[in-house]
Amino acid sequence: MKKTIEKAILPLNHARVTAGYKNPSYAKKMGFKHYGIDMADRSRECVDVYAPFKMKIVKVGDDNVMGKTLIAVSINSIDVHNGPKKGSRPLTLRLAHLAKVHVEEGDVVVPEGAKIADYGSTGIHGNSPHLHVELDTDVEHPTYSPTLARSSNIWKAGKDTTINPMDVFKVDSEGERGYEQSLTHAKSSGSWVLDDDKTTLGLNGKVITGKGV
Repeated sequence: MKKTIEKAILPLNHARVTAGYKNPSYAKKMGFKHYGIDMADRSRECVDVYAPFKMKIVKVGDDNVMGKTLIAVSINSIDVHNGPKKGSRPLTLRLAHLAKVHVEEGDVVVPEGAKIADYGSTGIHGNSPHLHVELDTDVEHPTYSPTLARSSNIWKAGKDTTINPMDVFKVDSEGERGYEQSLTHAKSSGSWVLDDDKTTLGLNGKVITGKGV
């Protein structure tokens, strides 16, 4: 039986990337590696978070370090269009610093559906409201992340099997899966956002580079 390969879209409809994946300047400033990306709404007004692909919610709750959390595993194999893991495979999604979660464990959600969460500033490193996003190739241990040196109550300390979310997320600029999307990056973040963090594809396969705002 032929497997379904799904193209993931941005979890925020007007995403502004503020910190990139494994960014060396971030690590130097913060004292730890960044195994995901941070993003917020371009206008800082909309906090709606949507499913980037069809997925099953496996964990929600308040983590002592990462704040309000949502963890899910993809139903289908997800297209990875760039990077060392290029191809297709099931993926784990971890979201942190949420203000509210609108789904429950066991729910299956899709990008075309209602919002799944509101991003916020919960957790030790929540700071200004933003969404921390991690994508992981390990779907057997979805709560395990290299972000933590020591396990917390939900997030557990694990090996690095993550991939750059911008090697996976596409921009749904035509609203094919729900809403017309756009991608920008924060000029104020400077070296925290590199070329790989602000460049991806549209659902049509065309290269999209986010403008600095």
